[in-house]
Amino acid sequence: MRCLLLFLLAMGAANARDTTYFDGTGCGGCDSLVVSISDPDSTRIETPFRKGERSGLEKAFYRSGKVRRETPFVADRLHGLQREFFESGSIRRESPYSEGRKHGTHKEYRESGTLSEAAEYSNGELHGKSWKYFPNSRIAQTEWTYSNGKANGPMRRFHKNGAVKLEAFYSDDRENGTHRVYRESGSLERETSFLDGKRHGTERGYSESGALADSATYRNGKLVGRKVCSDGRSGDEFLDCPKAK
Repeated sequence: MRCLLLFLLAMGAANARDTTYFDGTGCGGCDSLVVSISDPDSTRIETPFRKGERSGLEKAFYRSGKVRRETPFVADRLHGLQREFFESGSIRRESPYSEGRKHGTHKEYRESGTLSEAAEYSNGELHGKSWKYFPNSRIAQTEWTYSNGKANGPMRRFHKNGAVKLEAFYSDDRENGTHRVYRESGSLERETSFLDGKRHGTERGYSESGALADSATYRNGKLVGRKVCSDGRSGDEFLDCPKAK
């Protein structure tokens, strides 16, 4: 026997969680659409059930009556593309799920419709590339590489013209290898060696023409010796060297 459609009114209980049925049976394994109020930003949430489990597209609504969120369920688990909307109707967020875990490319948008960020997931963890974009632009501001939820691989930042601003490499969430900073023109400004997240090795600064401006050597994040400028001056790591020509 199909259960009757229930409107669970949140009279004095904005976060009501319990669901009851007019027939008093608890609806065991029936097919039904349960309407409840359990979100302070929504007037209602409509959840479809099949054989007593969430199955189908659950919808949450703004007070205006417009759709706020659509969540697909299969056998009581998130499965498919969850979508969130601005009240204007434009897409706000898209999150793919497989058997209850994020799996695929998660995307977030500005109300104007431009992409603000995106990230690749596998079995609920960041795995692959992750991007953030400049406002109202298709140009990426940052690009990270992940493996099993940790930063693993190259990381880059960009200037607004799309030119690379910074290049680095990570392993197990720690920076390792050569860290390079570039000017908007594309010329190399600074390069630093990292080991386990700390400066380790030689750091060099360059002029626009490519001439050496300063150099210093680090070990486990600490300056070894003194920083040396192209004009012959030396000092600690805060020494302001003149730009080489």
